[in-house]
Amino acid sequence: MIFGSLTRKHALILQRRLSTSQRSSGAPVHRIPKPEGEDFRPPWVYLMSRLVSFTVIPAVAFYSVFFYDFGDREHVFQPARRWAARLHTSFVTLSPAEEGLIKADDETRDK
Repeated sequence: MIFGSLTRKHALILQRRLSTSQRSSGAPVHRIPKPEGEDFRPPWVYLMSRLVSFTVIPAVAFYSVFFYDFGDREHVFQPARRWAARLHTSFVTLSPAEEGLIKADDETRDK
């Protein structure tokens, strides 16, 4: 843009002055061309586009690492899947100390 260092207001004023021409009657005519490259989309479109991309890309990566079926052969994501399976098992199963507490509680209830 020619008027890049000016503020938008001053650039429009200067553009109007430069594009003013004279009619045959002598009255000035303002011919303001639409600036090339000006976007017609509202600003929220950019925000939503960025939010969607920041959400979808990690979701696809997470899905492909932990859930996508690459077949029965060993692949690069197998260590991460084994780690996740061990972590899931540790959350779901009881430790030996917790099992002992449950057995002791069952014995006291049976009496």
